[in-house]
This record gives sequence, C-alpha cells and structure tokens, in this order.
Amino acid sequence: MATFFRTLWALFWRSMLVLNINAAVTYGLAHLAHAVPEPSDLAVKARLSLTFVPAAILFLLLALNRGMAGTLLIEAGSPLSGGQWRRAYRALSGGAAFIVIIGIITAPILPTDLWLAMRSLLPMPLFVILWLALAGGFARSPDKTRRA
Repeated sequence: MATFFRTLWALFWRSMLVLNINAAVTYGLAHLAHAVPEPSDLAVKARLSLTFVPAAILFLLLALNRGMAGTLLIEAGSPLSGGQWRRAYRALSGGAAFIVIIGIITAPILPTDLWLAMRSLLPMPLFVILWLALAGGFARSPDKTRRA
C-alpha cells in the first residue's frame, strides 16, 4: 500500500507540474487570440478544444527524452524505473490527446453551454483515473529494474 501511495504521489506532482506549464502556455496563447476580431462560435470552440495540446506534446517529449525528464523532474528518487516513467508519460500524453480529440469531435455537435460543461468537467476525472490506474499497475507489478 505504501508503494501505491508513493507511486501515486510521484505521478501526481510531476504531471501537475506539466499541467501548470500547459495552463501558462494556453493563457499566453489566449492573449494572441484576442487580436482576432469577432470570432465565430465554432472558432472559439476550436481554439478552446486545443488547450491540452501543449500538455500532450510535453508529456510525449518527456517520454521520448529520458535524460531531460530525469534531470528536470528529479526522477532519481522516485519509486519508478525509467521504463515505467516512459509508459506513464505516454499514457498521460494519450490522455491529454484524448481530451483534445473529444473536444474537437463534440464542438460542432453539442450546444455551446453543454460543450463548455463537458470541456470543463472532462480533464480532472480523466487524469485522476489515469493516475490511479498507473499507480495501481506499477505498484502491483513492479519493474525488475525498479529502484529501491
């Protein structure tokens, strides 16, 4: 049980760091979008659908570049091995990409108020499910190369 919570905490704070960077990038890009005069409803939905693209890219870069990820996110003291971190970052990147895909698919279909509610409510449960599933999977069947 202690391994589960240590793994969950390691996944949580590292992914929250990436999600905060994503929020800062998205906030900066939103100021550029205000330069466009009177965007349509669909244009606003399309722009808002892409808010998790930076997170998907950052998680994918962390999965591909293990040296940078290990240094920046202090993975040396974590309960996961490099291979487990690679799988976790790929899963988190897939989760962020899933949010983008669902947002893009539902933008022209749903009314704006329902779409905004879905867009607001989808990310947190999705990431919580990913964190719990990854932590449970990694704690139950640890890597043979896992650090103590």
